Parts: sequence; C-alpha cells; structure tokens
Amino acid sequence: MELTKEYFDQIIKNLATKEDLKPFVTKDDLKESLKAQTKELKVFAVEQTEELAHMVNGGFDDVLDRLDVRERMAKMEKKMSKLEHMLHMEVEV
Repeated sequence: MELTKEYFDQIIKNLATKEDLKPFVTKDDLKESLKAQTKELKVFAVEQTEELAHMVNGGFDDVLDRLDVRERMAKMEKKMSKLEHMLHMEVEV
C-alpha cells in the first residue's frame, strides 16, 4: 500500500474538525463547573449545619424551660407558707 496525499485526505475527511468539537465541554470548562458546584455545596452544607444547630439548640432550650421548675416551686412554697400561717400549722419538709 502506497501512502499518498489522496489516501491521507480520504482518511482525515471523516475526522472531526475544530468547528465540530466546539459544542463539547472542555477539560477547563469541566474544572470551572466543578469548582462552582463545590463552592455551592460548601455554602449549602454550612447553612444546613447552622440550621440544624439552631433546631437542636432550640429543642434544648424548650426542654430546659420545661424542666426548670424553680420559679414554680418558689411560688408554691410561698403559697404553702401562707396556707400554713393561715391554718396555724407547721409542716416539716
């Protein structure tokens, strides 16, 4: 087989040209896209973590409010003291 210009022309006519390849993503395009998506994911992760922390903290605050009965106990002790005084009783605790 003889390697001629006609033979090479016939072979390369089926190859893609630069114009044919323009719509395809390049390596640099992919890198930039991945950088942008990574940045978005980092921001999203931080936002979700903060939201979860607020939810958990709010839950603990609610539990602490429910468990903190000091104020209620102080009121009840005052009422009990008044009741004892009114009934002329002494109750030992």
